[in-house]
Amino acid sequence: MDKYEAMLLGLQLALELKISAIQVYSDSQLVVNQINSICEVVDLVMVKYVALVAELKCKFQKFCLSKIPQAENEQADSLSKFASDSSLSSRSVFVEVLDEPSFMKPRIMEINTDLDTPSWTNSIISFLRDGIVLEDRQEAMKLRKKASRYTLVDGVMYKRSFSLPLLRCLNPYEAEYALREVHEGVCGSHVGARTLAHKVLRQGYYWPNMYKDATYFVQKCSKCQFFAHLTHQPAEELTNLVAPWPFAQWGLDLLGPFVKGVGGVTHLVVGVDYFTKWVEARPLSSLTSKKVEDFVFSSIICRYGIPNQIVADNGTQFNCSSFRDFCSSYGIKLQFTSVYHPESNGMVESVNKCILEGIRPRLEQHKAKWVDELNNVLWAYRTTSRTATVAKPVRIPVRY
Repeated sequence: MDKYEAMLLGLQLALELKISAIQVYSDSQLVVNQINSICEVVDLVMVKYVALVAELKCKFQKFCLSKIPQAENEQADSLSKFASDSSLSSRSVFVEVLDEPSFMKPRIMEINTDLDTPSWTNSIISFLRDGIVLEDRQEAMKLRKKASRYTLVDGVMYKRSFSLPLLRCLNPYEAEYALREVHEGVCGSHVGARTLAHKVLRQGYYWPNMYKDATYFVQKCSKCQFFAHLTHQPAEELTNLVAPWPFAQWGLDLLGPFVKGVGGVTHLVVGVDYFTKWVEARPLSSLTSKKVEDFVFSSIICRYGIPNQIVADNGTQFNCSSFRDFCSSYGIKLQFTSVYHPESNGMVESVNKCILEGIRPRLEQHKAKWVDELNNVLWAYRTTSRTATVAKPVRIPVRY
């Protein structure tokens, strides 16, 4: 291979110098015979090299390749030794390192933008920009009425709205890209169709049939279908507890066990504010009341102040003298839900389901990496509008 690489480099340099006739010498009998078609080329790699040399040969008016003894090829042989000598200073000899064989073609990714695909925006843009209307009178009237709800800003079409800023209109290709990024991107959590369409709309994008396209996209998502939870009608509806102001009432629960992750963590302690729906979570390596106390102090009290009330189940980590003394020392009321009745703390149970549905599609075969994906799942939850508040948890505290 090195013999061919050296020959290819020499031929390319000769072509750059506008040389029309060239005499090439090589001390390799095999290379000379293969290029001169004296012997058959069997190796697939050599076939590619011979084809590349033949392509360069055609660009010369005269090309001749001859075999010379190695003793008469001392200059080229010394250069090959210089290239392999690591003790040489880079200032004395310049060496180019080839990362891949010369016959490797540049890798070009084919991108299909579907620019020629008819789009629902074409007729509206033509009317707004050039005043072009349809020949049919009724269709022209419909187009005029439809176009009144849109406007052009720097050549980009936007939809007017009553309560939201201008919404950028997307063609089918852009719409699919937006759905994919919101659904499974860095801030995605594989949400359902209704939440997905609403989240894209809140990001400032619009196209007709958003909910229909979001439903079809979710149905095509293999991870959503594989990790979808089995819906069972509960014996009773989840009980919603009313909080008087932000960060006044928190619900606590433990989630797990998971596959042991980095640091030996196997469980999650989850805290949810009942007013803003804000979520805090931390991996735990052991289920002790001390770990729960550290979580409440560092993740809740130090960040959002002392809450008025904490709601938890009857687990030994919560219903113990140590945790009760901890809450009483800060003046926090501790309330327990009914035994084996998760519906009593519906907010926390709902968040637990969202966290599990967000983590599972991200793991695939690497189950132990759930710790690394936790922050991404929390980020996606905090930036998704909740049905009860019609707002994102990350924005509600700013209003108060």
